[in-house]
Amino acid sequence: MKCSCRAGLICLFLLQFLGCAKQAEPTGDVDRRGAAAVSQTNEVENEGCLHVHTQCGRFLAAKVKISQGKYRESLTELDGISVSTQEESVKLILMGQSYEGLDDRASAFAAYKKAASADPLGSAAILREGVLHYKMGDPKLANILLSRYVRVNTGNPEAFYYLFLCEVIEKERLESAKKVIVLDGPDGFWSTKLLKAASLRPPGIHGEESAGP
Repeated sequence: MKCSCRAGLICLFLLQFLGCAKQAEPTGDVDRRGAAAVSQTNEVENEGCLHVHTQCGRFLAAKVKISQGKYRESLTELDGISVSTQEESVKLILMGQSYEGLDDRASAFAAYKKAASADPLGSAAILREGVLHYKMGDPKLANILLSRYVRVNTGNPEAFYYLFLCEVIEKERLESAKKVIVLDGPDGFWSTKLLKAASLRPPGIHGEESAGP
């Protein structure tokens, strides 16, 4: 509907312009020119829509491979995607997660930092970098990054789960735990991990996490 409306407006503009500028020209010629312009506009817009759908499909395919533990395949998928400046951050974050799965943390860090540079207003790279710092045994820096992330994104249970693991102050740990359960539900993925972590790890003890989701 949107494309047809825009095409109609362009057609109307062209008809009005051509009618005023060349009043002696037969109406049939004007109509044919207007129709040709609309056709070209629709072709351009359809190509743009196809590009967006294709990119989304390939990003989704890479994300599925990551969730399946097929990290090298996800990197191959991502390497074949040519992206715009706006899409660069998404691609880099998915590449970073793939590198994490391959235990290549240096490459993962590099990808997240590039993602942050590509999208300075975005916060996804901050979350991923914070989680990775925790996994590498630096809970203080992880806490700083994750706290910055949740100031902007208050609805992500993963962030609060890792904040729970980072905190040494019992009150803050309990607050993060509550948010995980409220946001994720008592039987959710992050709630289940939280209950397991709480039973195995006393406050202030930080351990290695798997590179899973």
